[in-house]
Amino acid sequence: MSTFHIQARLLKRDAHRVVRDEVRLADADSRDEAFRVAHDLVCDGFTVWIWANVTRSDGRADLDLVETLRPSPRPHSTPEPTGVGRSQPRARLTGGRIT
Repeated sequence: MSTFHIQARLLKRDAHRVVRDEVRLADADSRDEAFRVAHDLVCDGFTVWIWANVTRSDGRADLDLVETLRPSPRPHSTPEPTGVGRSQPRARLTGGRIT
């Protein structure tokens, strides 16, 4: 089982509709590898979430959010909120829902 899971999404809209909605998933065995994969995806315009696969003391497997990475805003655009990151509380994916 991989130690880290990477989820990436690229959503582009014009004035009236979504023109591109793409999701990419990847796994990595180390934190460095996860961040290398995430960096490449961010450079391609994706927002990326890196999750660590952890086993709780009661034996349950969960995913803990390690980092959310966003591409730099384009010039003359309004930056979006940064979402979860180092300064925000950590999230956990348990039973298909984020807690």
